[in-house]
Amino acid sequence: MIRCAVVLLLWLAGQAVAQEYVTIPDGSLSDEEFYRVVACAAAPKQPCQKPNIKWPDDAAHDISLRIVSVAPQYPNPIHTQIHNAVDHAIAQINAAGTIVQMRRAKPRETPDIAIHLVAQNEGDVLRFAPDPDIAGLLIPSGYVHIWWNGNAEITRSIILFSQDIETDDIYSVVLEEVLQSTGLVTDIDSDYYSDKSIFAEDGPNKIIHLLDQDLRAFQRHYNSN
Repeated sequence: MIRCAVVLLLWLAGQAVAQEYVTIPDGSLSDEEFYRVVACAAAPKQPCQKPNIKWPDDAAHDISLRIVSVAPQYPNPIHTQIHNAVDHAIAQINAAGTIVQMRRAKPRETPDIAIHLVAQNEGDVLRFAPDPDIAGLLIPSGYVHIWWNGNAEITRSIILFSQDIETDDIYSVVLEEVLQSTGLVTDIDSDYYSDKSIFAEDGPNKIIHLLDQDLRAFQRHYNSN
């Protein structure tokens, strides 16, 4: 199951680049190889296939996020679990030892990361898009859309969650979506990593912490060790 997707909106051309995963031979990657896969979709010994984007330092110190819309028919138990899972994701990211610090946006504040809970199922065509750039989207269980500027600096993002997201998957999927909104946008297709990384393309969706190479990749992306 593809549990989530991310789209990057190119700052000038206005073209959308759908999330892809990189398939690697079964086995471990070096930290360098792992980072280049998740940061710029570079297979081992191959060039980057995506720009390397991140929040600028001044913004990274204070990234706000909030659930800004909940469809009336969205299941209340799922809403509650996603709310709690967002807090868990914030705590994981803030404890990672990088310059990135996230917080819940204030009630009247426009968040840097806007979360929408959509009363539609995975695979449906999105009916009421919160932004024109994602009109016609085929909804996955979790989805990130990222904008950045000419300096490859992220300026804002949207996260969507479908109403039929599996209860047991919520903490894992929410953590991955929030983490990917920091610029690590590519999954790893590998049996070896299925239970070793939040970026595993196919896995049990039970990983709810940043594991060793996840953490090191995140620290490297924001120049912290």
